[in-house]
Amino acid sequence: MTMALEKQYNYYKDHEAEFLQNHPEKVVVISNELEVSFLDTIPDAYVMGCRAYGLGNFFMQKCVPDPPVDRIGIIIEK
Repeated sequence: MTMALEKQYNYYKDHEAEFLQNHPEKVVVISNELEVSFLDTIPDAYVMGCRAYGLGNFFMQKCVPDPPVDRIGIIIEK
């Protein structure tokens, strides 16, 4: 896991309860600079993240309790 991805993931875990309560069923996008956005669908979140931050520069997670384990992650090292 890259340092940026680890930082984004840790930020999500630190704020998970708040995100679940205030943004249930939304998809959170967290940039390398820890800018946070919430969108309605995974495709919308992916497109927004790519356009705003560039591929490999953001973390996304659906705000649901116990998300499924079958996640796909993309890490691009520069």
